[in-house]
Amino acid sequence: MTLGRREVMLAGLGAGLTAAVGPRMAQARDDVGAQDAFSTYGVKPADGAISQTATLQDAADAAARTGTPLFLPAGSYSTARLTLKSGTHIHGVPGLTILRYITGGAILETEGTDNVRLAGLVLDGGGASLGENGALLKATETTHLDVSDCRFMDSSEDGVVLRKASGRIADCEFGDIAHAALFSEDASGLEISHNHVHDCGDNGILVWRSEIGEDATIVSGNRIERIAANSGGSGQNGNGVNIFRAGSVMVTQNRIADCAFSAIRSNAGSNCQMVANSCTRLGEVALYAEYGFEGAVIANNIVDTAAMGISVTNFNEGGRLAVVQGNIVRNLFLRKTARSAASASASRPIQWSTAISSRARRPTAFSSAGATICAT
Repeated sequence: MTLGRREVMLAGLGAGLTAAVGPRMAQARDDVGAQDAFSTYGVKPADGAISQTATLQDAADAAARTGTPLFLPAGSYSTARLTLKSGTHIHGVPGLTILRYITGGAILETEGTDNVRLAGLVLDGGGASLGENGALLKATETTHLDVSDCRFMDSSEDGVVLRKASGRIADCEFGDIAHAALFSEDASGLEISHNHVHDCGDNGILVWRSEIGEDATIVSGNRIERIAANSGGSGQNGNGVNIFRAGSVMVTQNRIADCAFSAIRSNAGSNCQMVANSCTRLGEVALYAEYGFEGAVIANNIVDTAAMGISVTNFNEGGRLAVVQGNIVRNLFLRKTARSAASASASRPIQWSTAISSRARRPTAFSSAGATICAT
């Protein structure tokens, strides 16, 4: 069949639309031979009637040992913490394969591993206590981690916590998280892309390092909205994307809305780029570069409705080298009180708290010394 010019143009338009912000639909897979590529290892959903921890752990271990991915059919599986070994691949039916937390501080945990892949799973904390520093998924010193088409819901602590990890977190949803949707520390080649992050108590995506250094995480194409600051503070909470000590981080083409403080806040993050982000309804400075950074690019962003537009500050603390250009900043409001700031949110009031967080991993030193760049 011969394709005309119109058909070719429409095909190109369709390809462009697939790059939209937020989770993308799972790619279609050729079903020929698909049954041979996966195994259930005898696991069937009990829909919460019993704990399936032992059965699931045995199946996950078998998947790592044989190299045949574990497939979990649609249904609900109640489980305590499962430990994943190198080479573990677990697949489910997106939105329908649900792992429900019982106990153990996490649903899935992996440490010192390589080539762990999770796809099509729902990790549901059910609001149950995960304990201090708990998370639905924990990965430490993990390389080639691949998490896609998963949902992380209703966590009493964090959604995903990564330490010294490389790989990607893509096309996932994070919702109803008490603290942060995704926390990464000391990454080494991490991509966080096309996720939907919403309704978090303290922060959306955190990219941190234990000491100042290059991180090079890419945060791109995410939809982040309704981020509160329930643990209080003066800027360490309430941010869509928060960078701390991490160098060469790229934050690009994200849609960020309804945050108690900033859409993007970089503290001591050298060579950080904030480019082509759409930011709406922010309770403080929309785009913020502060403290001991060396090199920052804030370009081609849109800021609509915020207490302040763009701030590059703390040159007295070692901050230097910044380019701010090509941004549209409009509809700024004077934040006289928390109530007036909250009223600026059209879709959901910005939430405020007077409680100060005692969590050690969040910095508490923020000041307003420096230069502020904004427009009406």
